[in-house]
Amino acid sequence: MRDLKELNEKIAKACSFLNEKPFTNKKVSRAELFEEEKNYLHKPPQKPYAFFDWKKLTVDPGHCIKINPDGHCYSVPIEYIGKEVIVQLSKDEVIILEPNCCRTIAKHQRCSVGQAHKTYILPQRLTESEKYFRADRQQYRERFEKYGLSVTLTDQLLNRFYESSQTKLYIQKQLKAILKLYSRMEIETSLRAFSINLAIEECLKKDMVELRLIRLVACRIARQLRDSKQSSSFNPNYETPKHDNIRKNYYHWYPY
Repeated sequence: MRDLKELNEKIAKACSFLNEKPFTNKKVSRAELFEEEKNYLHKPPQKPYAFFDWKKLTVDPGHCIKINPDGHCYSVPIEYIGKEVIVQLSKDEVIILEPNCCRTIAKHQRCSVGQAHKTYILPQRLTESEKYFRADRQQYRERFEKYGLSVTLTDQLLNRFYESSQTKLYIQKQLKAILKLYSRMEIETSLRAFSINLAIEECLKKDMVELRLIRLVACRIARQLRDSKQSSSFNPNYETPKHDNIRKNYYHWYPY
């Protein structure tokens, strides 16, 4: 034998000879038995065998586990916060198991990017606050329309952000901050939504849609509305009513 190829050919011939040779006490060969029994065999696995690394990790307060050294985080059910879990790592998958019974509680495609420190949360694992923060374009449209912003202005506002070159994270932070104005801005509740909607319209016309400008314009509009309301209700002939149950009522309080 001069090389490995010739050796493999001889081994194949020897295997064929042994498989076709009948047994000593039976009139049947190994090859014939295999033809009868191969229909009962299990199908071969669809994926090739993969080597796994095993880790025991603690779930962080954000219901994720962090895989080092790449630094990526993968979500688990929220009820496992603060508990230890078993992690099965392969080249392509991250499988998270319950430590007591090794039941699979989460499965992720492993990120192939280097040390980017990304977080991967399955849609069914999102909390209510995470769903609010990760809203898509349609959900933001519904929220702005709920506060009385017209369909046209809502589309213009969303186009202004989504058609820009900004990252998705920046867009979500800006839209969420604008929505917070409707509930947290220091304006009377009766004037707040109306003032903010007019401010958004004015900023869109000037093509200067920024959170700081929307806040400033909304405060100015609310102040103008407040002043006009007070001036319209002012009566120069109004006199403070007398109160008989108060000593020296307000109208006659000063001697002059």
